[in-house]
Formats: sequence, C-alpha cells, structure tokens
Amino acid sequence: MARQTHKDLIRAHVIGDMTAGDAISEQIPGEEQLELFGYTTAFFILMLQQRFGETASREAITEFVEEMKYDYRSAEPPIRPLLIEGAIRGVFGEEGLLEDIATGELVKVYYQVIAKIAVQDPDVIPKLDEYLDAAGQLADTWAEED
Repeated sequence: MARQTHKDLIRAHVIGDMTAGDAISEQIPGEEQLELFGYTTAFFILMLQQRFGETASREAITEFVEEMKYDYRSAEPPIRPLLIEGAIRGVFGEEGLLEDIATGELVKVYYQVIAKIAVQDPDVIPKLDEYLDAAGQLADTWAEED
C-alpha cells in the first residue's frame, strides 16, 4: 500500500512545490526507498499512458522529448534528453534501455516527465487523487508478484 508520504511527494512534484518535495524526501527513511521507487515508477507509467495511450511510436516519443527540451531550456541542471527518451522507450517495450540508467537518474527523469504531463494535461490535476491511488494499486500489484 502506498504510503501517504509517497503520495505527498508526487503531489509536490506535480504542483511544482520543490520546497515541500525536498522536505518530504528528507522524511522518507532509507528502508522505504525501494517502495518509493516502485510507486514513482507506477505514477510515471500512468502519466505516460495518459499522454500516449497504451503504445507510443518512436516519432511520438521524439516529439515529446523535443517539447521537453524546449520547456526545460532554462533548467539548472539541464535536462538529459537521451535519458528521458530511454526511460520512456523502456516503458514502451525497450526494457534493455533501462538497464544502464542509474536509479537516481531515472527518478529525476520520472519527476520531470510527471511534472510536464500533469501540468499540461487538463485532466490530470482534477483527478490527481485518483492517479495517486491508481499508482499505489499498481505498485502493490508489482510488490505482490515479486
């Protein structure tokens, strides 16, 4: 079951409250990090499905990454477009691309993609609690399978 702190952390990233996100991150003990990663991954996948549906062409992913490059053109540190593309393509069937990406780098990418989709899709914010709950259910399903 997704912990409230995990939901609060994703919510902070969605609404762009990095101060709250940092404070919540500091409250999450090390032994919860794997669980948090599963929850964050589940939310990331739900956001990708919201944006792309069940499948995404390489062209659609490339177009999305180009949008991100523009949207985050002033970001410090700068975004890493190849990591973003690899993370998205990994979800849509090219799992081997995820093998060489460090967990910490994946999480950064996840938060950037989550924020972009959530802010730009008018259906996400009004249904944020539903998405947070659905991510918890998906992460729980994965945990039961392990």
